[in-house]
Amino acid sequence: MSSYEVPAAIRTPEARRPAIAPKFNLSIRWISGLTLVVLLAAWWAITASGLIEPLFLPSPSAVLQKGWLLATSGYMDATLWQHLGASLGRIGLGLLFAVLTAVPVGIAIGANRVARGVLDPLIEF
Repeated sequence: MSSYEVPAAIRTPEARRPAIAPKFNLSIRWISGLTLVVLLAAWWAITASGLIEPLFLPSPSAVLQKGWLLATSGYMDATLWQHLGASLGRIGLGLLFAVLTAVPVGIAIGANRVARGVLDPLIEF
């Protein structure tokens, strides 16, 4: 049995990695939280400075006050929850109509070559 040995001149020493300073590692939660805090602080600072009129950019406290007023006393003789229910009902009805239309069309396109030829250009357009 023979062994093969690489001559010392050909051997390359293991490359040393350059010393890198330890990275400051923040978790995604911290980054997200800090982003929200910075955006809220910027919103507050811009409204406090008066650069933009409150009609176009109300302060965070004004938004919270109005939101609380809408949640407790309602708007146009209906509570916020009634408005939310009506909006969710419209969304659900639209989803129902979309599913009742799209599923049969998808089945027809998948099952029939003529239906695919007729309906596919309308969908792909």
